[in-house]
Amino acid sequence: MTPVELRHQELTEHRIRAYLRLFGVNPSPIYSSLRFSDEAAAHPIDVFVFTLDAEVPIVAAVTNGMSDHRLVDPAQPEVWIRRELIQYFPVCTELHAKRLHDMAWLPLVEHTILDSHYSLEWQDAALRGTPFKNALFLDPIVPPHRDFRFSIDGDPVSLLWHVPITDKERAFIQEQGTNALLERMAERQLPWIFDEMNRPLLVD
Repeated sequence: MTPVELRHQELTEHRIRAYLRLFGVNPSPIYSSLRFSDEAAAHPIDVFVFTLDAEVPIVAAVTNGMSDHRLVDPAQPEVWIRRELIQYFPVCTELHAKRLHDMAWLPLVEHTILDSHYSLEWQDAALRGTPFKNALFLDPIVPPHRDFRFSIDGDPVSLLWHVPITDKERAFIQEQGTNALLERMAERQLPWIFDEMNRPLLVD
């Protein structure tokens, strides 16, 4: 096992204890980074799926490994954060888990930062034939998840909510700003549980 893999294993044990305190259950399923990338050994990022206690089926998919590293702003090297991604589904498929893994993996390989109100362009949707290709990142909408913190090497780690968006919605952000799209989300009561087959469009 390489030093990177040993470090990831050590931090995984630390993260899983923190996640257990937050969610109160063990993750099932667990998607290993080895299923998603040939370069997993360099930046291992797994995806844990936790069933939430709710009246309707809800799961939270959370990355495990993005916070192995500080995300540093290239323009401001003194600005850095540690984050893990979270997303909510009726059912989290392997395709959904892979997209979450890829989103968490990108800033590590590109040596950049990813934070709330950032958006990313992506070539394809996780589920082929649906328009939700791109990503908006926000602080989690669920208060315990938004307030959740643990520490790695003395650095605070927090969760970042992945919200899939369309090309038109990302263009709207670029033209009018993230807050304008957030207003649309509130007006149209966008479900925080992501379902490609039953998700209203924010920009027609």
